Formats: sequence, C-alpha cells, structure tokens
Amino acid sequence: MKRSKSASPVLTIAEKCKSILASNWEGKLTTIKADAKGRETFIARRLKKGKPYVWVPENDPCNVNPVIDERGLLAVTSPFPGPLAQILESMKRSPSRIALIGDVVPVTEEKVQSAVESLEEAILSEQKAVSESTYAVSGLLSSANLKSTSRIENLKELLDGTRSYSIYKFDIRSCTFVDGHGGAKEIDLENI
Repeated sequence: MKRSKSASPVLTIAEKCKSILASNWEGKLTTIKADAKGRETFIARRLKKGKPYVWVPENDPCNVNPVIDERGLLAVTSPFPGPLAQILESMKRSPSRIALIGDVVPVTEEKVQSAVESLEEAILSEQKAVSESTYAVSGLLSSANLKSTSRIENLKELLDGTRSYSIYKFDIRSCTFVDGHGGAKEIDLENI
C-alpha cells in the first residue's frame, strides 16, 4: 500500500510551534525596564484568533514596563507532567519551547470583556471534553497532582476574583523554535 506524502505523521517545526502554543496555558514574559534591565514573570496565556493574550498579575512589575517600552519576549514550553519534566531535567534535557519576540500591548476595556468571554468558552469546552472522556481518562485527570493539575483548574483561577490581572495582547514580530537539545530555528510567521 502506497502512502501519500501529504499524510506524513511527522510534524513540521511550524506545526510543533502551533501545538506548543495551543497546548500550554502558561509562559514566561520578559519585558524591558526603564533602566534597560529585563523583568521576568510567569504569566497565564490564552490564544484568541491566533494571537497570544497574556494575563499578568496586577501587582507585578511587568505591568509598568510596557508603558515605557512595549518590547517583550514570551517563552512557552511544551507542557509535560511533573514527573516527566523531572526526568528530562535530570538528563540535562529541557522540553521543546518557543520564544516569541514582539510588543506587549494593553487591551482596551471593550476587549477585556471579549477576552474574559473567550476564556470562559475555553473552560466550558475543556470541561465538556473531560466529561465526555472515558472513565480511565477522567480518573487520571481528576487524580493528578498539583504540578500537573488540569488546565481547566488553572484557567479558572484567572476568573475567580482572588487576584486581579491586567490583560495584554502580544503582537508577535518573530518566532524561534528551540528543541530539547538547544538547537534553534527561526520560524516564518505566516506558517504560525
């Protein structure tokens, strides 16, 4: 039986980047401070119409930096459950990741509500997928430890009101894929 070339099971680097962006809900945002030193923060991130939206805790220093200089770097890694991440770390290997360089742009008040609604839709969609999953899969997800808590629970924290967040749109100017061995490859933005 002949196999068509278009049905290749191997993902392209651009497809790997899309997969990492779509599957991981968090990342690391680095912004430029007025004194030209970088500030880093772990942030929650959500894609909306192909653009990353970042939710930064309001008391975080990264909230002041975009007012002065909107340039930023958003690093997103492949999501691995805690035990697997620890094994890779012990072998001195890190998961594949992408580095996005772009502008951190505050979202207007009108768009904040749209971003919140989009997040609520994503949570409901994932809850539906989990509830329709097999008994074994739902049992595995519900018994996960804190390090590998489902994305649903982590995204709900953004909406529960215990912390206040500022929402930014991340306008991507360049994308680099970094594999587990540290090799980097620039990705054409049209492919993402």
